[in-house]
Amino acid sequence: MKRWVPLLTTFLGLAAPAHAMDLIESYERALSADPSIMAAEHAFAAGREKAVQGSALLKPQLTVSASYTNVHDETDANLPPAFSSLIKSESTGNLHTYAMQLAQPIYREQLQQETALAEISFHDAHQDLIQRVARTYFGVLAAQDVLRVTEAQKVAVKEQLDRAEARYEAGRDRITDVQEARARYDAALAEEISAQSSLVIRRSQYQELTGDGAENLLPLRTDFAPAQPEPDDLRRWEVEGLQANAQLLARRRRVDIAKAEIDKYRLTGRPTLELVGSYTVKGQSGDLSPVVAPESDRVRAVGVQLSVPLYRGGGLDSKLRESVARHDQAEQ
Repeated sequence: MKRWVPLLTTFLGLAAPAHAMDLIESYERALSADPSIMAAEHAFAAGREKAVQGSALLKPQLTVSASYTNVHDETDANLPPAFSSLIKSESTGNLHTYAMQLAQPIYREQLQQETALAEISFHDAHQDLIQRVARTYFGVLAAQDVLRVTEAQKVAVKEQLDRAEARYEAGRDRITDVQEARARYDAALAEEISAQSSLVIRRSQYQELTGDGAENLLPLRTDFAPAQPEPDDLRRWEVEGLQANAQLLARRRRVDIAKAEIDKYRLTGRPTLELVGSYTVKGQSGDLSPVVAPESDRVRAVGVQLSVPLYRGGGLDSKLRESVARHDQAEQ
């Protein structure tokens, strides 16, 4: 960015004394001082995590669980001698279970859309900052010019007042001429005070945005003349704005997100099918009966899992209606 400062300064028609701050430096200062752009950077960082979350939903989900339970079993059943060794009247031991499950979840599109929206909003915040810096920068320059003009007008009106008073004292003018000249001078003083107040406000706005004082900004060159846009075709710029305007792009992304939300809640109310694989190890330590807990048991399973939502208190229907309403809102 630093190497572009001289070129852009020349393009913008700014005179460039070494000790003054130009428009590009003002923008760079605002990048580190403006709260809204810093908030946009954090929002962009949060939005990028949506892409990570979306890609994570495409990957298998691995879950490991374990349990350890102390069991004391008593039975009063009168069993034949052949079964007495299998089912003891009283036994104590510890039961342990280890399980691992692998499942493939459903992909949800709206997370990818939210990432794209965060990126567009981030670029829109930068464009907005550029505009605000330019407005405050040239606002200070304009306020300085207005103050210089009002000060020059005050000096000219003061000279007219002095001449009117001198002619009145010499008997060449009427008192009404002096009063009119004094009224014009008072008006010039009021305009000067107003211009001073406006300059103070503009400078404080600049300082609030960039964190630096605005007493020494680069003015426009005296020979500066604005150039025509290239290409000089209004229709071309309208087409470019429709394709690249950050606010329009963000609006389209919000509509896409709202559509994805509708699809999500419509699909959530339907049956889902997942591929599930699991491996479970069970065992015991003690003298528990094999009927109560096996000494060693390993189970490998691969299959499909069907889930059919029947009733969830009306929450899904409410969320679907909400997503439809938000989609209609995004399209307005």
